[in-house]
Amino acid sequence: MMIGEFEFTAIFHGNEDSHLERLFGPTIAYPLFLFFCVIMTILLMNLLVGLAVDDIKSVQEKAELKRLSMQARKIRYDVGLTEMRRHRTLNATLDTGDEHMA
Repeated sequence: MMIGEFEFTAIFHGNEDSHLERLFGPTIAYPLFLFFCVIMTILLMNLLVGLAVDDIKSVQEKAELKRLSMQARKIRYDVGLTEMRRHRTLNATLDTGDEHMA
């Protein structure tokens, strides 16, 4: 995909006056073409890895916010339970004179 208009048959099995061979000579044209193909593959893979890492960072940030929200909700719930238990125990003691655990 990244080699554009270069074709395998034209470079390796073509005539002696192909564009790369005229420009660099046959001994340099083949290694240069292979070097280009390898480098472009590595660059594309690095680009894809970079995009994936960036997506993972945004997902981790959202997960951290969600975790903190859930933790705050649980603390609020626990505090509400202790307040309710304290309130019910106080009412049971005042009404009957005996302490009843709710």
